[in-house]
Amino acid sequence: MLFFIIFITLLDVSISLIYSKDQTNFYKNLLPSVNYYIETGYVSVGDLTKYENRLFYSLYLKETITKKTEIKPDDEFIVWIYGGPGCSSQDSNFNENGPIRVDDDQKLHARETSWNKLAHLMYIDQPFYTGMSYSTKEGLITNSWDAADYVIELLTQYFQQNKELAKARLHIWGESYGGHYIPVLAEKIKKQTQFNLVGIGIGGSWSHPKVQVLPTVQQLLNYGVIDQYRYNLMMKSGIESLDAIDNKEFEKFLIMSDEEIFFNDIIGPNFRYNIQYYDYDDGEQYEDFINNHKQQFDLPENITFYGCNQDIYMAFAEDQTISVLPQIDYLLQQEIKVFVFQGQLDTVVSLNGVEYWVNLLKWKDLPLWKKQKKSSWKFINPKTKMEETAGTIKSYKQLHFCMVYNAGHMTPTDQPEASFQMLKNYFNI
Repeated sequence: MLFFIIFITLLDVSISLIYSKDQTNFYKNLLPSVNYYIETGYVSVGDLTKYENRLFYSLYLKETITKKTEIKPDDEFIVWIYGGPGCSSQDSNFNENGPIRVDDDQKLHARETSWNKLAHLMYIDQPFYTGMSYSTKEGLITNSWDAADYVIELLTQYFQQNKELAKARLHIWGESYGGHYIPVLAEKIKKQTQFNLVGIGIGGSWSHPKVQVLPTVQQLLNYGVIDQYRYNLMMKSGIESLDAIDNKEFEKFLIMSDEEIFFNDIIGPNFRYNIQYYDYDDGEQYEDFINNHKQQFDLPENITFYGCNQDIYMAFAEDQTISVLPQIDYLLQQEIKVFVFQGQLDTVVSLNGVEYWVNLLKWKDLPLWKKQKKSSWKFINPKTKMEETAGTIKSYKQLHFCMVYNAGHMTPTDQPEASFQMLKNYFNI
């Protein structure tokens, strides 16, 4: 049953709507082990006098929590924003860290390393035309700042109607272009709202483009994936892409900076999201699951769900050249926890490039952070039942840089047990 909640808001819109559906029994019928509350819904945002603008979310309460009234003020609440730009957070939901995964036969399975063992989870599809979110307004959002306004409106409405979650400890996490979206969103939240924002987590983070293109090519050479001849070709393309930024040729920047132009022809079957894999399963089974249950998720019949929207990717061409280091500096100054995590084998957003931009921050305590030594962190390997080194971490006060061994761009997919331990560590530092 679809519930309609209508209320007056102090935002620009006079009347706003939340459409929420309790999905617990739906999932429990498909996966009897479900022992937590599940909800999906749409929140109408923006100018509703002329357009229908709806952002989709999916909510999973922490394991064993079957009612919102059981949520405690000190509970952890993660809002997950995925990247692209233009890729659905439901990809992470079903393929990375949500409690349920879909197999090739469309059967559901419980994820042993689900992050809802530690926190309540909300996955938001944004901006409009990403995943299950849509609008009747022509044109696309083109930047992280405008996109953030609608997410804040969604959360404001949701918290007004769900006081228990509003009191929980809010963390905004994501990957890839989430490393651009999230600092902008978190800065606006801190400046414009009273949300209980505690920290952000950004992985494989595209945050300071001008220093992240060329290190990827160097990393491919260092790993022995390319030879000197291919390195020269790719470096030439990378340098031309940086020149395109200076010339404000933003679409050219995207084309020239995308090493995938050369990747398949030059390297062969390596999977660029994690170079140790060949013929990688891209996890598109969840797309069929959603499209096979459109009515259940209230997805309009005229919309087909896709994991990513290339039109949004291109619409954000200029945005993809803008640094968000000032936003990260602001969050650190406001004593918001900033947790940067990175897969060792990611060649979409390279380890070298991310570590480079972290060291360019202007936060007043960065000189002291730089002096700290990296330390190793451990996890229990479920196959051997032995403690193993998961990666390294460098921390000082609010800033943490965590590297995960043998992980690529989707760290929780590649190293689920280590990533689960990483989240535990985040909550405890």
